[in-house]
Amino acid sequence: MDLNDYLRYFYIFSQLGFVVVVSIVIFIYLGNYIDKNIWHTGGVFTVLGIFLGIFSAGFNSYKIYKKYIDELEKIDRNDRDRDKK
Repeated sequence: MDLNDYLRYFYIFSQLGFVVVVSIVIFIYLGNYIDKNIWHTGGVFTVLGIFLGIFSAGFNSYKIYKKYIDELEKIDRNDRDRDKK
C-alpha cells in the first residue's frame, strides 16, 4: 500500500464520520427546536429527530460506501484489463 491508498482510506473514513455526526446532530437540534419553540411538545420531535438522524446517517453512509466500492471495482477492472494485454 502506498501513500495514496492510505489517504483514500483516511478520506473515506473521515467523510463517513462527518456524515454520521452531522446528520444526527442536525436532526436532534431541529427536533429539540420544534419541541421547545413551535409546538411545545414534551420531547416527541426530539425523539423523532434522533430516529431521522440515525436513518439519514445510515442512508448517507451507504451512499458513500457504495460509491467507494464502485470506485474500487473500476480500479480492479482496469488492473485486470491491463494485465491481459
